[in-house]
Amino acid sequence: LILLTVTISILDSIPSVMLANSRMIYAFAADRVFPRVFARVHPRFRTPHHATTLTAVAGSLSVLGCAFAGDFFLGVDLLVVSMLVNFFLMALAVLAFPLVNPDLYGHVRFLRSRRAQVLIASSSLVLLGGLLLVQVVMDLRSASPWYLKSTTSWTTTMVVGALIFARSWRALRREGVDPAR
Repeated sequence: LILLTVTISILDSIPSVMLANSRMIYAFAADRVFPRVFARVHPRFRTPHHATTLTAVAGSLSVLGCAFAGDFFLGVDLLVVSMLVNFFLMALAVLAFPLVNPDLYGHVRFLRSRRAQVLIASSSLVLLGGLLLVQVVMDLRSASPWYLKSTTSWTTTMVVGALIFARSWRALRREGVDPAR
């Protein structure tokens, strides 16, 4: 029953996750952080078809990897951890927003009180950081081999992503573009 519930829940969220991730890849490519091919838009459907295809392939490989590993819950762990990390980074962004982009921050129309923003973001960092810590500790203590631990997978993904970002950042600076602006 639990497995069925989790499966239905994941199937329900796949379209929104795929669309959001493909649009993020598209935006990164448009900003020249990812290869430009992922910023191409289909002439007829007006969708970022290469970014959507990449997202579908990555998602399919993840599902196949969990199936071949014989551990359906590895995929669930990866999903949960990636959401925790994502929301943790969003809370950090709320704290940094007025410092990084004060002009855009001036246009915020929702929850304008900086005190409330800091309180909510700080509370989120504590709660999400605690949940992430519990997940990592439990994962590292599990009897699974290192390559079947969600911590290994998401850490590798984050490192690869950071390397791609750093490479693209340096390339933009070499071209005379200030990526911080």
